[in-house]
Amino acid sequence: MPLFGVVDQEGHGHVVTAILIAMVGMLFTGISYGRMARAFPSAGSAYTYVGQVIHPALGFVAGWSMLMDYVLNPLICTIWCSKAAMNLIPIPYPIWAIFFVALFTGMNLRKIHATARTNATLAIVMGIVIVAVLVLWPSEKILIKQFHLEMFWRILRGMGRAALRIQVVKKDQKVLKKFLSGGVQPVRAVLRGMALLHLAKGVSAPRIAEFISLTPQAIRKVGHRYAEGGLERALYEKERPGATALLEDSQKQRIIAMVCAGPPEGHARWTVRLVAQEAVKRRLVPRVGRETIRVLLLSHDLKPWREKNMVVRRDKPAWSRG
Repeated sequence: MPLFGVVDQEGHGHVVTAILIAMVGMLFTGISYGRMARAFPSAGSAYTYVGQVIHPALGFVAGWSMLMDYVLNPLICTIWCSKAAMNLIPIPYPIWAIFFVALFTGMNLRKIHATARTNATLAIVMGIVIVAVLVLWPSEKILIKQFHLEMFWRILRGMGRAALRIQVVKKDQKVLKKFLSGGVQPVRAVLRGMALLHLAKGVSAPRIAEFISLTPQAIRKVGHRYAEGGLERALYEKERPGATALLEDSQKQRIIAMVCAGPPEGHARWTVRLVAQEAVKRRLVPRVGRETIRVLLLSHDLKPWREKNMVVRRDKPAWSRG
């Protein structure tokens, strides 16, 4: 019967880990059955073992439970196999149901030896499929590579990593819902808020990444940031200090005053290069680049290469200004 979807949801993406743990439990069950069969060499399975070891009444209950399992399990298998087969070949459901009932009945009538051979054949076929997938992985000819194998490797990568558990207090959940339903917000903050709400519901990071444009690593980082610094830290980045100012306020003022006083002798107007050279020459600053001067002039809305924006000294004849 299909387990992948249920185990993936309840195990937060750790399907392979859950199956391996179940396999260990089944191994112990098989060892126990072997020892009980040696101790009580008679038919009856769990009915005999429970009745002989614990109490006959409990053995009766175990027997009826086994009967229910033997009745309901084939019915469930028949229904599911018929529904799944309809997705492959669109034949009406009753036809598929009759086919699988006949198939399972025929396999049971051929007794335990046929069942054992069938199981061995299925195990060989599944082993061949696994080997083929691993060998042909780089090939682009495998049609199922785009979805199933990506999911398979994603689960394998997550086997050694514990599911992230984040407890978001109810107050923060209300703030988050109001934040997400409000007006215009930064895109990154909205994505982080959505991821945090799903983490609070127990959804795994890989599953959240399937419908939110964040990587599983980024989603885990949001959860850890919330645990360390609260809601504000989870949604927003820390304020970066930025680069150190190249010019002090007093230096900026002296350079602006120099530009407003008019260009030096022999120049018709100021240029960015000339301002930088004169600022160093007059020891207003130890050194300064043209880009720094350009940004400074732009911030004061000054364009000294245009005479109409200049404060021109009246004590000089017009011809000296070029």
